[in-house]
Amino acid sequence: MKTRLQTAMKALVLAAVTAAIYLPGLQYAPIYLANDEPKFALQARAIAATGRDLDGEFMPLYFSEAGYPAGRDPLIIYLTA
Repeated sequence: MKTRLQTAMKALVLAAVTAAIYLPGLQYAPIYLANDEPKFALQARAIAATGRDLDGEFMPLYFSEAGYPAGRDPLIIYLTA
């Protein structure tokens, strides 16, 4: 039982330290979506619903987008989907 209590206390201390570090920085975070966030969300929704991106490609390696000739990194899109 003592080990469980110690583990719980360590987790609580870690959560408190993490909150103390990150919560003050929230006042500097933008309250709006950045330019690429809605595009990632739309691509992720399309992949989750149909398995195809917004251009109709099935499970693309890279997501094409105007202004990014090499395409977008798929990791964030697939993880969101």
